[in-house]
Amino acid sequence: MIVVPITLWSAITGQVENLGTVVIDNIGGTHQRGNYRVRAYAKGADAIGVVQMVATKKPIREGKVFGHRRIAEPVGNLIAKALKEMGYG
Repeated sequence: MIVVPITLWSAITGQVENLGTVVIDNIGGTHQRGNYRVRAYAKGADAIGVVQMVATKKPIREGKVFGHRRIAEPVGNLIAKALKEMGYG
């Protein structure tokens, strides 16, 4: 499971605020190409811990990435694909 916290670090006040969390988990594929389920959770949902959040909270958006080239592409590409599949960007 890949967990991507979306965090705002204010340059003005110095406050840190969680704006949401994206979770990417492997649902199959081959050694070379992976398939992933992607879920976005609302601000504050991770306060109970990521594992508990995934088990009990409803995501605000969901998607799937198929055929990601695990070895040839960096994880940042997977995150970009995941966000696109959920309708971000």
